[in-house]
Amino acid sequence: MSEAYKVIGVISGARGESNSAAMVREALKGAEEKGASVKELFLPGYRMNFCQGCLSCMKEGKCYQDDDFNKIREMLYEADAIIWGSPTYAGAPNAMMKNLIDRLGMYEVSTSSLGGKYMAGISAASSAIAAKKVARGLSRIGANGTFMRSYASGYLGMGFSGGRKASDDKKVLEKARRLGNRVYDDLIKGRTYPFQNIFGRIINNLILKPAFTKYIQKNKDGEAKILYTNLRQRELIF
Repeated sequence: MSEAYKVIGVISGARGESNSAAMVREALKGAEEKGASVKELFLPGYRMNFCQGCLSCMKEGKCYQDDDFNKIREMLYEADAIIWGSPTYAGAPNAMMKNLIDRLGMYEVSTSSLGGKYMAGISAASSAIAAKKVARGLSRIGANGTFMRSYASGYLGMGFSGGRKASDDKKVLEKARRLGNRVYDDLIKGRTYPFQNIFGRIINNLILKPAFTKYIQKNKDGEAKILYTNLRQRELIF
């Protein structure tokens, strides 16, 4: 039933009352008013070290580091849709959001664990152009999953200057709420956006997916056992 749909909003800005945080919270309200079960994930409230590049996640199915990342990852995997929110720093997401993306890493790409989920991106900056670029990129997290892709429901990048606050701007809040509405509508209608990232998907289906499949099947009882088990349980590989 529609009440079971879970939408999580990821806030990576250090300030809990930042412009990007205000827009994410409003987007969650938009999804909630439609009937979704919503949850806020405030990244600064968790302990998350940097990725060590050891690829233990590929062999063990989880990160070996003793921090909160595995807990964060499970919350993301359990959600049906994710609204990613980050301030724009030098034309890119902030370090905490980039670190989360790094930590999801090759395991997520290899198993497409964010595949099938609906994504939305939100960002704030002094420049609307820069904010839109970052928000658009966030909405595409998971879009290059090897075996299953995510779907971009939309994005919202807004420019703020002169001390203007998103929480005081009714037009900005309305846009954020409509984005949350759209995420939920995509969920209940099961939209698949067939033309999103179409050229990247062609390359993936012709080159990357066959190569990954061959490697995983060949090593399913060895170094790729965890990957094979994950994909086999989800009927993405045989």
